[in-house]
Amino acid sequence: MGSVLGTIFAFLIVFGVLVFAHEFGHFFMAKLVGINVEVFSFGYGKRLFGYKRGGTDYRISLIPMGGYVKFSGEEALEGLKKNVEPKPGDYLTAKRWQRFLVILMGPVMNIVLALVLVAFINMGGVAVPEHQYQEPVIGGTFPDSPAAQANLLPGDIILSINDQATETWNDVDMAVGMRPDKNIRIKVKRGEEIITVELMTDVDALQLGYAGFYAKILTQVSMVLPRSPAEKAGLKSGDVILAIDGEKIYIDQFVKIIQENYDKELEFLVDRKGENLILKITPKKQGDVGKIGIGQRPKALIKKYGFFAAFGESFRYNIQLIF
Repeated sequence: MGSVLGTIFAFLIVFGVLVFAHEFGHFFMAKLVGINVEVFSFGYGKRLFGYKRGGTDYRISLIPMGGYVKFSGEEALEGLKKNVEPKPGDYLTAKRWQRFLVILMGPVMNIVLALVLVAFINMGGVAVPEHQYQEPVIGGTFPDSPAAQANLLPGDIILSINDQATETWNDVDMAVGMRPDKNIRIKVKRGEEIITVELMTDVDALQLGYAGFYAKILTQVSMVLPRSPAEKAGLKSGDVILAIDGEKIYIDQFVKIIQENYDKELEFLVDRKGENLILKITPKKQGDVGKIGIGQRPKALIKKYGFFAAFGESFRYNIQLIF
């Protein structure tokens, strides 16, 4: 019940901020083009308190969910009063382009809010998958995937896709993801040899391009369940799994190994804040598979951006969400 109420409360806060920013956009542009604003309210319902300045009642209202703007002459616009002559400064006496800008500024402010919030998060530090900023070395391929059929191998370094240089896995993900169901040309370095292969990408669930190779992504523990085999063995949130039984293990293999080895003691090599530890964990059988009671994610790093870089990354991130 508490989590439901918490979710509802969080939704109301986010919704309120979005609505208030939207209404502030209308208010700001109306003032800028000379349209009189009678009321600019934070919240709805009964006026609690506020002050008047420049013909505008700036108020705090009873229900703190966003807010609203009331333009001069709005009653005539909504048909609430008939035979009312519009006055200079009323919304209806403004030029068409001025009214258009007032309407447009609401959604523009929501876009600005998204850019600013993400930028400030970027400046404070954001957890990002470590492999995204590393050299694009193939960790493996999925069976029957386009990459497997093209004979791409673990250890191949992806140099370019369609003659576009790929310095990091982020470059690779963008180049492949933007080309669903397309023929692409991949240049890789294998040992001392440079090889070019062609493959036809598939389309994944998000309608993005899919090649079927993956990076050397280490597994990081995101949470440990109470009284689980992982907790009893001393595994902690933030630990990075380097190897199991002496074999280096990446995230795509990790779950499969745990599931297939229930009731068998496994030796985990763990990196905990730069210190290597050996932990022995026995996966517990649940249904038909083994589990150790953790949540996992790709190994992350905290990346902080400078002021201009933070806004640039925010713009890139928001554009990526849109398209």
